[in-house]
Amino acid sequence: MAVEIHRSSGKEAEVFYEELRRMTYTTPKSYLDLIKCYLEMMEEQSRIVPEKIARYSQGLRLLAQIKTMVDQLQITLTKLRPEIDIKEEETQKLVVDLEKQQKSATETEKVFKKEAEQSQKLFDNVQELKQGCESDLAKAMPIYEDALKALNTLNKNDIVEMKSYPTPPQELVMVISAVCVLFNKKESWDEGKKLMNEPKKFLESLVDYDKNNIPEKILKKVRKFIKMPKFQSDIIAKKSKAGESICKWCIAMVNYSDVMKIIKPKQESLKKAEVGLDKAKAELSEKEAMLQEIRNKIATLQANYNSSLRTLEELTKQKELIEVQLVRAEKLLSGLESESKRWEKAVGELNIDLHDLVGNIMVSAACCQYVGVFTDKYRTRLKESWIRFCTQNNIPISNDLSLERTLTDPVTVREWNLNGLPADKLSIENGIYTTNAKRWPLLIDPQSQGNRWIKRNEGIKIVKQTQPKYLQILENAVRLGAPVLIENAGEELDPALEPILLKQIFKRGGQWVLKLGENEIPYSQEFNLTITTKLPNPHYLPEVCIKVTIINFTVTPEGLEDQLLVDVVRFERPDLEEQKDQLITKSAELKRQLKETEDKILKLVSEADEDILNDEELINTLEQSKETSIMINQRMKEAEEMTIEINANRELYRDVAIRGSVLYFVIANVGLMDPMYQYSLTFFTNLFNRRLSQAAKSDVLEERLQVLINDITIQFYKNICRGIFEKDKLTYSFLNATSILIRE
Repeated sequence: MAVEIHRSSGKEAEVFYEELRRMTYTTPKSYLDLIKCYLEMMEEQSRIVPEKIARYSQGLRLLAQIKTMVDQLQITLTKLRPEIDIKEEETQKLVVDLEKQQKSATETEKVFKKEAEQSQKLFDNVQELKQGCESDLAKAMPIYEDALKALNTLNKNDIVEMKSYPTPPQELVMVISAVCVLFNKKESWDEGKKLMNEPKKFLESLVDYDKNNIPEKILKKVRKFIKMPKFQSDIIAKKSKAGESICKWCIAMVNYSDVMKIIKPKQESLKKAEVGLDKAKAELSEKEAMLQEIRNKIATLQANYNSSLRTLEELTKQKELIEVQLVRAEKLLSGLESESKRWEKAVGELNIDLHDLVGNIMVSAACCQYVGVFTDKYRTRLKESWIRFCTQNNIPISNDLSLERTLTDPVTVREWNLNGLPADKLSIENGIYTTNAKRWPLLIDPQSQGNRWIKRNEGIKIVKQTQPKYLQILENAVRLGAPVLIENAGEELDPALEPILLKQIFKRGGQWVLKLGENEIPYSQEFNLTITTKLPNPHYLPEVCIKVTIINFTVTPEGLEDQLLVDVVRFERPDLEEQKDQLITKSAELKRQLKETEDKILKLVSEADEDILNDEELINTLEQSKETSIMINQRMKEAEEMTIEINANRELYRDVAIRGSVLYFVIANVGLMDPMYQYSLTFFTNLFNRRLSQAAKSDVLEERLQVLINDITIQFYKNICRGIFEKDKLTYSFLNATSILIRE
């Protein structure tokens, strides 16, 4: 294929020279550059096209997934609603039961509290009685305990000693008589001695004496002895140690009995109170158990209620989330429905492009490398022959191959037009070749159309080869990565430019450098160079052709016609032209915004995860982007409608522009009669605009148009005849007449 391209280009160059006397060359370097250009473009497009397909396909898959999710959510929601109703009913029943139990618990708690208060009062009363008994008992117990201690100090011998008295002292007889009374014996010493026959047993009987049940008549008798003046332990102690202890014991028994008379009723009351308290405690414990049982039941009910409520809340939240997700899904589906159609179409086209990539890229690379130097007819013929060759040799290729679609995009083309590039097909192709050329472009631009377009680049440096120190400007631009335009070039280029033209860059110290003259300068990849020449038919030798990509920017009839129409309308209807300019600018901006918005939507959708319906921020961003897209589309529609209306009004002046275009190309061909006859487009447009202002005025549009056509035809004829030989005037007249008739 590459060989066929190279050979056919060489043959077409020969035809080009024979028919138009324009010389061009195809060199082996052109062939190598074609292969290099193809590989670079193929590598780039092999990456870009699948990436685009993947992004669109991901968006379509996501939309299909959302549709499936919507169906599943609808099914889930249908199941959830009855579950929620049942759970609400269960929860309501639990609330009723809980309220009943709480009411019962409250009533039981009131009763319990009341009974607890009564029990506490009873407990306080018992404690008071108990404390009283203990207080009274505490008075007698020390005496009794002292007596017991005294008894414990005695031993058998002490009793034997006391018993052995043949004639005991009266004091001892008195003490022993009291003891006999307490033991319900006869009051006498002899009887007492009988008690003391067994001393140990006697002492034990004193210690174990039933002090709590002494009959009153015995106590009455004993008190008689105790009231006696000599019945005192300290007096008795002088007669007998044992007698002293027994005396204390007798006194203690009486005192204890006296105290017990007071305590006993209290003890009986205490006993009854304790029985009542035990009964109250039992009843209270029973009530407390009942209350605790109710509380446990309430706790169980509360736990069940809380669990049911949580389940209900979860189901409700799930339902609400599903409803929200359905709303979001509906937003996504309705918002992206139109996008999905566009994406499906784009995927289909991109798949075709991917299939036809080999042939499309080969022909596109060939156009960039070979056809730029030719005029439109020869370009079309070469392109069609290459497409035909691919088809015949089963190389995949698009029959309607468009360089604009393959190598650029509509937004970029519109920006070119805004920057001064004519909107005709040939000029747009020239723009594509200029921006995609692998060698620096050299524009054959006698009418300066390409020159004006290139000058619109921001920060561009403009130089001429005749300008002193222009290489220094170039050097700074190479360093800084600035664009440079070398204008008014001749048929030979300065040899000093060769390192730049051939891009002889290399790395030193990790940095790209270029040797310009004797200096090695850093090379910025942002650097860009364009060369233009005003020569209408320059002859560039092969050594120049291998260094640059020559592109023919010579104006076309259609392009010139559009330019002249602008001049006519701007003079006749400045309001229309101003509106048109504003619309062009507005449309370009809207298209740029639309592309950015659509790319943003596609990026967001293609990068979204599976949980897209829960990504509220993403959905809101998509919705805003879609609203922006709809708004932009609406504005574009309005702009297009207005453009149609404006163009319809502008087309009324088309005949004047057509006549001007016909006249210019006749004038341009006058140079074929004699090389001395050279007229620039600037000369022509200045004269054309002067005639617009000087021609006779008329309020009737048809009359005004006819006046303009006649005036520019006559005035251009007169001006050109002034500058050509008499022998050529007839030929010029003939060319004028035939060209006008052919165009009409």
